[in-house]
Amino acid sequence: MQETIVEATTDASCISAARTDAFARMTIGQRTYDIAEAADGTQLLFRTECEEKWMRLEHTRDDGWTKIAGEIVRSDPDVMDHFLSTHLVRIDGQFDEMGEVSFDLLGRDVRLRYDTSGLFVRVGDEWVQADNFNGEAMPLRGRARCHAALLRTDAMQSDQMSPAMREWSGRIARGARVIPVL
Repeated sequence: MQETIVEATTDASCISAARTDAFARMTIGQRTYDIAEAADGTQLLFRTECEEKWMRLEHTRDDGWTKIAGEIVRSDPDVMDHFLSTHLVRIDGQFDEMGEVSFDLLGRDVRLRYDTSGLFVRVGDEWVQADNFNGEAMPLRGRARCHAALLRTDAMQSDQMSPAMREWSGRIARGARVIPVL
């Protein structure tokens, strides 16, 4: 299957080559990804079935399909949202009121603070501003607000969360199915 990429990008993680051949299709849960080799033959690329842009992978075929699948899981925002839906447990506070809400995420203390100056997230010791809303109310409500804040601040890639994310994505990746594209 040969696809033409029609949109150039300035994002270094995306490939904007003229033609890219998918050589495999990977299914993880209900999501399906096309896998291709970059023009240089050393890097792998992936995209969802509905996307035109190819994203670079750090792992290669030599690392094995489970590691490749784990990297894809960690890079997919929809999968990250699913992770948060199943693992983020509210301990105290109200979602849709000004103030602080505390959570447990795999034994780690996570806090969300919503006040007139914006939305803040704390994983570990440091508060990080997720949004200042420019004086407007936060468009998201409830758990969606917390999920967006965690993803927007890259808190899930913090030193506290990376090992847990790697372990979880590895478990999910073991269920990946790979078939060749002929």
